[in-house]
Formats: sequence, structure tokens, C-alpha cells
Amino acid sequence: MAKIPADLEKKRLGVLRSYSILDTEPEKEFDDLARLAAELCDAPIARVNLIDKDRQWAKAIHGMNEDSREVPRNTTVCQYTVRDMNVLEVQNLTQDDRFKDFSYVKGEPYLKYYLGAPLLNSEGYAIGALCVLDYRERKMPDEQIEQLKIIASEVMARMELRKQNEELRELNEHKLKLMKMLSHDMRSPLNGIIGMSNMLSETVEGDEEAEMIELLEQSAMQLNHMVDEILSYSLIES
Repeated sequence: MAKIPADLEKKRLGVLRSYSILDTEPEKEFDDLARLAAELCDAPIARVNLIDKDRQWAKAIHGMNEDSREVPRNTTVCQYTVRDMNVLEVQNLTQDDRFKDFSYVKGEPYLKYYLGAPLLNSEGYAIGALCVLDYRERKMPDEQIEQLKIIASEVMARMELRKQNEELRELNEHKLKLMKMLSHDMRSPLNGIIGMSNMLSETVEGDEEAEMIELLEQSAMQLNHMVDEILSYSLIES
């Protein structure tokens, strides 16, 4: 297996898992980018592969069977793209000692060509690769290699946006939970004050005392109404 220094690998895996994308359902935006990569490179296969500790898992697959979504890391070409954090082109997999004995090279589907661009986050960690594959030996023009790198950058941008949206969703859930707790904790004593005011208003005889109790009750009711408005606003905002 392509070795990455232990400290770098630990940080890289931490970055990968921060996206919470492993083992998630297919998403159209990533599938579309994989298809676009295949079309631009005139290749039958394209994949968005993420390199986990011991496995390769594909977020998007174009032109291959679903059973190839997860494979052992040590049987992948993308592990080298991730290790070197640079574009990797292998014109003939059958003539490369690193890959010639892989099952999908010497057997079905008899792949020969590989081109992969690393998926680099803003800190420079490679969490995976966008790759295209072919059944024939070939060499990709520089222009198409650059286009693949651009699509890889877009894949990474979509992952960043997905991560931000998930963080916002979790923040909103936490905010709503907090507001409901505060609302309950504030309503309980206010309702107690209102209840006690009603009881006292039935027992007092003087006008001054009755006026004070009424003012206390109205203040408590106003505060209760403000709590309702704050909670309603938070729900609408979320």
C-alpha cells in the first residue's frame, strides 16, 4: 500500500471524517460531476473516490457496477494519487508493476488507463481523488488534464458547502432545543406568579393592594407573551 507518514495520515483521516460523507447515499450533484469528468475526458468510467484508513469508498460512480463502490485500499490506484497529492496518469496499468496484478486489470473489466486528480481541501490535505478510467491504453492531452483538475476542485467545493450546510443544520437544532428549554424554564415561574396573583386578588380588600396585584399579574402576562414571541421568531428564523 502507498505509505503516507503516520502524523500526516492521522490528520488527513480527521479531515476526511469531518465531512461526514462516508457511506452516505448517492447525491445528484456528485454524480453529475463524475459524468461530466467522463464526458470531458472521453472516458467510459469516472469516479469520486474517498480514501479511508483501510478502504476506498466512492461517493459517485459513472460507468461501473455498484459492487465496486467499496474496495480494499491496497487494491486501488487512487491511493497513490492521494499519497503524492498530485495528478497521476497511468497510460497502461498492465505494464505498471504497482497495478498489473490487480483483479480489475488482469481480469474483468480489464482496465488499462487511469487518470486521477486529488481532492484537496483548503489546508492541502488529499481526502480522495476524482479519476477517469478506460479499457484502452492512451495519453490524455494537457488541456483535458487541466479540465479534470478543475472538476476535482468543484467536487471539493461541493463537499465544503455540504459540510457547512450540515453544521448550520446542527446549529439550528441546538438553537431550537435551547430556546424551548429556556421557554419552559421561564414560563413555569411566570405561570406561578399569574396563578398566585389570581388567588391573592380574591382575598385582598383594599383598592391599593388590588391594584398592585393586578399590575403584577399584567407584568407576568406580558413577560409570558414576550417568551412566546421570542420562541416563534426563533422557529421562523430556523
